[in-house]
Amino acid sequence: MPRKNGKPVIRSLGFQEINIIHMVKPITKYAVTVEQENQILYHLEKALYLATHGRPGPVWLDIPLDVQAAKINPKKLKSFKPSQKDLSISGRIPMAKIVRLLEKAKRPLLLAGNGIRLAGGEEILWKVIKKIKINAVTPIFTADDLVTYEYPYYLGRQGMPGNKTANYAIDNCDLLLIIGERMQLTQTSYDYKKFATQATKIMVDIDKEEIRKKTIKIDVPVVADAKVFLEQLYRQNISLNRWDVEQNPIDPKDFAGKRQYLNVYSFLNELNKYLKGFD
Repeated sequence: MPRKNGKPVIRSLGFQEINIIHMVKPITKYAVTVEQENQILYHLEKALYLATHGRPGPVWLDIPLDVQAAKINPKKLKSFKPSQKDLSISGRIPMAKIVRLLEKAKRPLLLAGNGIRLAGGEEILWKVIKKIKINAVTPIFTADDLVTYEYPYYLGRQGMPGNKTANYAIDNCDLLLIIGERMQLTQTSYDYKKFATQATKIMVDIDKEEIRKKTIKIDVPVVADAKVFLEQLYRQNISLNRWDVEQNPIDPKDFAGKRQYLNVYSFLNELNKYLKGFD
């Protein structure tokens, strides 16, 4: 498509053309048309960097056919170098304040989200929870396998279709530490003003806009990489108050129907017996 200063001169030239950059910009971290062949290395490196750093996300490069077919000299291509601002993905973590709040709380609770996995923090998460022995819940969709029932203080999946024990814990905790979970409405419910009303809320997220949104009121916002935060938390000497929450496991017999119908809970229990050794 003919362009002038990056803008289309006409609506379209070919029958399959469309101004794709304007369409995808709202849903990507970086979207650009490569207009000169000698810009290709810069845009490729920048797109790859942005896709994999900070909060990971999609990028889009539109490479026209004339640029695709152009000859280049790799030695003369300009490279992309992130600025110091780009490299700084974590702000100051008020760890001393967070430790004081954790130790003061009578009913502390951890909500571990998918941002921990995206940051490569699964291993340090398990080290932290085993060390401080905090009750933990996970979101219903993105990270319900991040903590499992192998951890004795795991209370289950929290959210609108979550389990009773996890939602009870959210409603009754007096401190809620949220790490790497953006707190969509499936977690807070559409009546979000009544979410965890008894709790002081600490939210750790690499995207400050997630912390600012109106559907959740955060008392201690922490803009930081989830793994970096957990590594710092692990180095602290924390003594938590033990808050025992009664769990209500599902009894397959409660869901038994007529003999011609399958009880899905019993089926999964039986299937699980045959999964030893599977990865």
